[in-house]
Amino acid sequence: MNNHLKIVCPQCQQDNTFSSPSNKPVACSNCGAPLPADAPVIALKAPIGIRLLEISSQRTFEIKFFHTAFLGRQEIGQNFFQDNTISRRHCMVKISKDQYWVVDVGSTHGTFLIVNGETINCKESVLLADNSILVLGEAGYKINIMY
Repeated sequence: MNNHLKIVCPQCQQDNTFSSPSNKPVACSNCGAPLPADAPVIALKAPIGIRLLEISSQRTFEIKFFHTAFLGRQEIGQNFFQDNTISRRHCMVKISKDQYWVVDVGSTHGTFLIVNGETINCKESVLLADNSILVLGEAGYKINIMY
């Protein structure tokens, strides 16, 4: 089981997760506010789900306690994914060894993950990174892994 740590932003209450003290964030990933050096660090165990923040509208969608989920306009999130460039069955998110992975399942416009400015095509399984951007068709969603 992977151990994770988090600091809660005192300004916006966002969980800021990280994997070791050496990569402890100094600013909130949500609002950009500085995180106090003496802020309590909370140890977390396994992830319980993912939160998607639609970048264009700021709407959020959460999926909790799942092993495998298909995302699309006629799958999980059918009322959330409304962009016509998102296929009815667009991608699959699965958990393996306490990590979430995403893979395109034959969508028309593709599934991509943007991590640290690098765009990765999800034709094969790609590890979902916290605060990465999941692009389904032309729509972008910020990923927050919930612990």
